[in-house]
Amino acid sequence: MKKIQLIFLFALLSVTTFGQISIHGKVVDTRNHPLPGANIYFENTYEGTTSDSDGVFQLTSELTGAQRLKVTFLGYIPYTVAIPAKADTAMVIKLQPENNKVDEVVITAGTFGTADDEQTVTLKAIDILTTPTSEGDVYGALRTLPGTQQVAEDGRLFVRGGEAYETKTFIDGMEMQQPYSSSTPDLPSRGRFSPELFKGTLFSTGGYSAEYGQALSSALILRTIDLPEESDASIGLLNVGLQGGYTKRFDRASVSVSGEYYNLGLNNKINPPRKAFAEDPVQMNGLVHAQVKSGKQGMWKTLYSFNHHKLIAPYATSSTNWENVALNSSNQYVNSTYRNMLSDVWMVYGGISGDYYDDHIKMEEGSYHILDRYSQGRAGLKYLPSEKVKINMGLDANWHDNERSNENVAGQKAGFTQRTLATYAEGEFQLGDNWAVRLGVRPEYFGLLQKVKVAPRLSLARKTGEHSQLSLAYGTFYQNAPDEFLAFNHQLKAEEAKHFILNYQYSYDKRDFRIETYYKDYQNLVKFNQASTEYAPSYYTSSGTGYSKGVDLFFRDRKSISLLDYWIAWSYLDTKRDYRDFPEKATPGFVAKNTLSIVGKYWIAGWNTQFGFSLTAASGRPYDDPNTPEFMDRKAPAYSNFSLNAAHLAYLFGNYTIFYCSVGNVLGRDKPYTYRYSDKPNRSGVYERIPVQAETLRSIILGVFIQIK
Repeated sequence: MKKIQLIFLFALLSVTTFGQISIHGKVVDTRNHPLPGANIYFENTYEGTTSDSDGVFQLTSELTGAQRLKVTFLGYIPYTVAIPAKADTAMVIKLQPENNKVDEVVITAGTFGTADDEQTVTLKAIDILTTPTSEGDVYGALRTLPGTQQVAEDGRLFVRGGEAYETKTFIDGMEMQQPYSSSTPDLPSRGRFSPELFKGTLFSTGGYSAEYGQALSSALILRTIDLPEESDASIGLLNVGLQGGYTKRFDRASVSVSGEYYNLGLNNKINPPRKAFAEDPVQMNGLVHAQVKSGKQGMWKTLYSFNHHKLIAPYATSSTNWENVALNSSNQYVNSTYRNMLSDVWMVYGGISGDYYDDHIKMEEGSYHILDRYSQGRAGLKYLPSEKVKINMGLDANWHDNERSNENVAGQKAGFTQRTLATYAEGEFQLGDNWAVRLGVRPEYFGLLQKVKVAPRLSLARKTGEHSQLSLAYGTFYQNAPDEFLAFNHQLKAEEAKHFILNYQYSYDKRDFRIETYYKDYQNLVKFNQASTEYAPSYYTSSGTGYSKGVDLFFRDRKSISLLDYWIAWSYLDTKRDYRDFPEKATPGFVAKNTLSIVGKYWIAGWNTQFGFSLTAASGRPYDDPNTPEFMDRKAPAYSNFSLNAAHLAYLFGNYTIFYCSVGNVLGRDKPYTYRYSDKPNRSGVYERIPVQAETLRSIILGVFIQIK
């Protein structure tokens, strides 16, 4: 079921009240030369301007209260300054040059960077929270970027022809084994964490750094926030539940505690599902996040979260028959990380983490139990002698224990204990003003196989103009076979993918354009031996193969229309696999050849309101009809979803308040995502077709969020 987290970034509240601010001045470099086209804006708002040909700017806003003005210019270090309430301020802003920016040369192939120190395409927390189709979910917002697939009935990330398990999530460098909430068939899962927890996101659609492993297709690298500026509390009331949080800021430390309770009983009365639930779905979440500043530049962070999810959902076994599927799921995750500069050129970092989940699923055919324990330890060093040389090296150890069983059938128990140990070394070098190269290698030891796999990585970038560049990336990536197969055959080979990526990017004056083409070659995928039985080790082999190739386009514009921010993403994907129970090489059922996303946000200052829209569309996905001799020869209807939202900022009972409304699938599209078929033929010998559809025709979210200072 859907878990609705805090919908709108409260940081936006802290810079938005009523009144007026007037700022004028000039943006110059260290030699006092004017910088035309510099971006000047209030942090976490869409209110801003650019400097003219003489570096001069003027910015007038209805905002009052203490603000933070940010000034950016490609190739220079961003500048931030506090602005007093109701200010009428004149200033000269001097920017310091920085070489490692897009108008110099930086590695971008396969990567969407979103932290302040990344100058690739940006998608920050406020973008995620205000994208209507995301409904406050990190993974929902990322599905509006190129290279991703719209598999709405699943909810996880499918990247460039890869299955969802091929994308791994890392929080402060530590892998999270189960980043999604558990769910039942045909109901989408969601990410476990709110976007507000993270200060930066690095979404790699391929060719990612040697620092990370165990992901065939993609790495999502999330970095949690550092010390907040002040103490505060918040409360949220929604039609699906309630949430609250408290942050205490100390001199050199902070602690944040938050909790959420969701019960879809009221929501199901407002927006009834297609098939009634036997019990109203319930979910409870809690989180503790602590940070301690150590020395001048050191930082300790500790994160703990728990999640409990319970539901009994209807599931169609034929066109007329339904059964209830009961889910009782618990998850706990903890990580503790540290980073510090040992000297001017050496940085040390590391951490430990643990991920525990316990799923009980009850169906008519049996009661399934999955118990998974995952822990990790890592330590690394970075050598940073200059902006032109960066060297990173470290160790990474993982312990993974998995148990699963059908509790109604004796002997149907399985599991594994996998230990992996990896080292990595990677160097990035600026070669003159126009070239950059990154070389890396990741040897990894797989305990069950008692073998070492060596994964090389190479990235190259060349500046082609003042604001443009070409990037090339190659890499070999290994990942353990999926848990549900490795549990029965411990000798399955590590699955392998080779990535080849070519990228062109142009970024200037609040506009970003990129085009990327790629090819992926898959080896050692799991394939079933139909001559054996499902629970025998010989049923699972490593003989599967496949490929993916395609083109991704992305354009974002924050300039053409004042206070409008929009992006367009389009992907073309050609992929085939011979794996699992496929009798021949074919396109998997989660793949659409063409995918389109258009997202926009418009701020109306006079109304203190932001409106957002999202359009996602995809061509029909293939599916197999067992009543015909051909394999995967049918196509589901094309997919589309048009969604709207609005967030109004107000002042209620002396506290900043947001009134929020979101409507998903506004146009009421009612076509199935795809089709599946009954396991057995009916009396006429026909396998009955079952449409896989959205839980409700439209999704409606109403909420009030109050920040208490």
